[in-house]
Amino acid sequence: LTICSTDPNDADSDDDGVPDGCEVLGTTTTPIDCSYDETFNSSWFAAGALLTLLSNPCVVDTDGVGCDDFLETRAGGMGTNPNDTDTDDDAVQDCTERNIGSNPNDTDTDNDGLPDGDEVNTIGSDPTDKDTDNDGCEDAIEVNTYDTDPLADPDTDDDGLTDCEEKGTYNTNPNKKDTDGGGINDG
Repeated sequence: LTICSTDPNDADSDDDGVPDGCEVLGTTTTPIDCSYDETFNSSWFAAGALLTLLSNPCVVDTDGVGCDDFLETRAGGMGTNPNDTDTDDDAVQDCTERNIGSNPNDTDTDNDGLPDGDEVNTIGSDPTDKDTDNDGCEDAIEVNTYDTDPLADPDTDDDGLTDCEEKGTYNTNPNKKDTDGGGINDG
């Protein structure tokens, strides 16, 4: 049985990224002719709720970042804007954030004080882990306060004490092996 001339074996007969059922249930789009859909501003019903996609229903990925519009907008999906390559404006594209596990709707996924964009594009730390090198100091403290390496080296000056121990416990300089210059390493 074919309804509205759709293909019962194809959930999206016109390959526009909007399932046929959504186009049939209360929209002015057509599930069989994408050219008709181009002027429509993708409002459609899914699970009883009206969704306004504000995307081009004839293009699977309106913003061109590699995540289809349906994934970006559907319930349980990314919850991102299919017209914006970086919904949270943190300098990491939505699809990249999805792939690395950070939140495309939160500028600081791990809440460590460093924006995801800085962690990914500049520092190289993990935007999903407050303490990338597991030395007990959050990445933002290492970068902004201690001027130490928040990556793979928990002991920047290699004196036997972690950067966090030096600053938090012993009040020594995590960038100098011998803080007091007495000839004996801090650690």
